[in-house]
Amino acid sequence: MFANRNYWRGVVLAGLMLALALLFVAPVFAGDSYEGETIIIDEDTDDDVYAFGQEIVVDATINGDLIAFGSSLTINGTVTGDVIFAGAALTLNGTVGDDLRAAGAVLYLGEDASVGDDFNAGAGALEMVPGSSVGGDLFFGAGQAVIGDVAGRVAGGGEGVRIVGTVGGNADLEVGDPNSTSPTFMVQMQQYWMQAQGVEFPPISDVPPGLTFAGDGHVEGDLRYTASQSSQGVQDFVGGTTDFVQQVAEEEAGPSAAMLGVRFLGRFVGLGLVALVFGVLLQALAPKFLDGALDTLKTRPLPSLGVGFLGYLVYFALVLVFVVLLFVALIPLGVIGVGGPIARGLLLFGAGFQTFFGLSTRWLPIILFGLLLGGALYGLVNKERKAPFWSLVIGVFLIAFVLAIPIVGRLVVGGVLSLFALGAVILYLWPRKQAGEPAAAADAPSLDAPPAV
Repeated sequence: MFANRNYWRGVVLAGLMLALALLFVAPVFAGDSYEGETIIIDEDTDDDVYAFGQEIVVDATINGDLIAFGSSLTINGTVTGDVIFAGAALTLNGTVGDDLRAAGAVLYLGEDASVGDDFNAGAGALEMVPGSSVGGDLFFGAGQAVIGDVAGRVAGGGEGVRIVGTVGGNADLEVGDPNSTSPTFMVQMQQYWMQAQGVEFPPISDVPPGLTFAGDGHVEGDLRYTASQSSQGVQDFVGGTTDFVQQVAEEEAGPSAAMLGVRFLGRFVGLGLVALVFGVLLQALAPKFLDGALDTLKTRPLPSLGVGFLGYLVYFALVLVFVVLLFVALIPLGVIGVGGPIARGLLLFGAGFQTFFGLSTRWLPIILFGLLLGGALYGLVNKERKAPFWSLVIGVFLIAFVLAIPIVGRLVVGGVLSLFALGAVILYLWPRKQAGEPAAAADAPSLDAPPAV
């Protein structure tokens, strides 16, 4: 009945831990705070550290916890406490003394990386190279995962999961169909786009779909895995029993109330967390754009709605033209090669265009309306002080709660908010004359006119 319970368990646990840390831990405990585009921590500290920036590097010892939000975090030194991270890429080459809770496109643990206790991960790609280790349990939800040494148990799900180290406890996994498309392609497309924005990604393996073992990979305890079909030979790498559960379609009566609750919680936490990460990055890296789009939405709501509707029509028309041009005309007629530089360039342009449209219609609506709602609610508590970050936190999770409601929230409310947000972005970015320019031109004296008497 709970075919997706392991996948959701990893995602929900990671999301809950990160969200709770954001909402409660940061304002309660004092510590060293860093903000900036590039943050390099190269001096030892005996306190908790909070870092908000594009590139964060730790080359020292932090005797406390590290809470970091940014495009990338690289830990070459030691953090004796917990590490909480949300962003695009995490690279751990050093040591985390306690728990590691991370959400990002790529989470990479190098050969000398060590996590003292549990590791909760939500990622497009989770990469633990041979030699990396987790001293406790691993809970994860990922597009693909490479699992190294884990002293405890492993529970989670991904389209492709490969075990290259020793799992000391039981493994409870949900994986994709071995005959499906490799999940690595989608992660690599995301990498190409983010690298074009200046974010350096650690390397990831090409993981086939399904469950596989490589190198010294084995499970000392029991293995239970759920998939549409079994993976051949996995029982040879398991010290205990192997239990395969075939994934079947849900009963016609529909999912249970418990499953609906889990899905709602997972969607609510996932939407809120990802939107919060994007919002923090925009506040730090593109505040002018964020303020401009927000001001346009507040001052020109009806034009934003109309332009957003036209924007959707233009988007679908451009997608149709792009697909016909590339796959019906250029490639079949031999004008360009499938793997040639022109084709790759067009595909990269298409991916970038799609990413921009997706950000404008999926995440910016939550961020913009979250700032409006959160700012209004925060103003009820403290009218004299503005708090953009906490306004974002409050508003984003309230909007995410509404959008997590099936049908009404996802399709109706989400669709309307997307129209407003897309229109506001287009109106803000569209070049136009500044107000007052015609009047100024009219008031300017003519060079040919006689002087006034």
